Amino acid sequence: GDFTVTGGIAPYTWIAKQGELPAAQQGNTITYTAPQIKGIDELIVADAADKSAQAQINVYTKELLASPKTLYIHSGETLKIALSGGTGDYTLWAGLGVLSDSKLMLEGELYKATNYTAPKQYKGHDTIQVLDTAGNLGSIDVEITADLISAYAGPDGQVDEDGMNQALGDFFSGKEWLNRKTLHWISELFLRNRISAHDAAIVNQYAGEDGRIDEAEMNQALADLFAGKLDETALYWIVETFQNGGTL
Repeated sequence: GDFTVTGGIAPYTWIAKQGELPAAQQGNTITYTAPQIKGIDELIVADAADKSAQAQINVYTKELLASPKTLYIHSGETLKIALSGGTGDYTLWAGLGVLSDSKLMLEGELYKATNYTAPKQYKGHDTIQVLDTAGNLGSIDVEITADLISAYAGPDGQVDEDGMNQALGDFFSGKEWLNRKTLHWISELFLRNRISAHDAAIVNQYAGEDGRIDEAEMNQALADLFAGKLDETALYWIVETFQNGGTL
């Protein structure tokens, strides 16, 4: 910003304790550049008669923003974080995970992005810390889950009814880490090897003499579904059988 002195006798001598001033500037107006450290600075001007005046300057910095506020990530997964605002360079570190960059600097951009990789075989919390040149500190809370599908599975790797119900509850309550695609794969694991005797009998009805379902039989099942002769659960097992080479 610009500062102006009135009165006194030119030329003027300007001194800033922390900020920057143009070299050899002796006019009554000066352009002051604040330091990158927040706090109080002092600007002093003296005239040719050695009379002086002072101005106290409160130096503020832009708010340092680190996003997202909470990062939801699976163990071993890599996701992006973004930094903006603040003053000067960014220094980054994480308690457990690995960051692609330990130092970043905005060079005309509105924000800077980097990658965070969660530790493998770990479930719990981590924190990403960001410090700018002015001493502003920002942070991102990290919630690390195990591989998402296995998080709903038991020790045998199978998803039982409790795990399926938990996944459905998490999905419909809007948990950030569970999307429709992942829920589909959890459902696949749950349904695998859980065909009922009723559905098994229907699958066998569509199978040929060799006990397999080929493309023609698959097409017949689809036609029967659209005609209302076959329910979706039975069709699921027919499709599974067809995709597994024709056998359950």
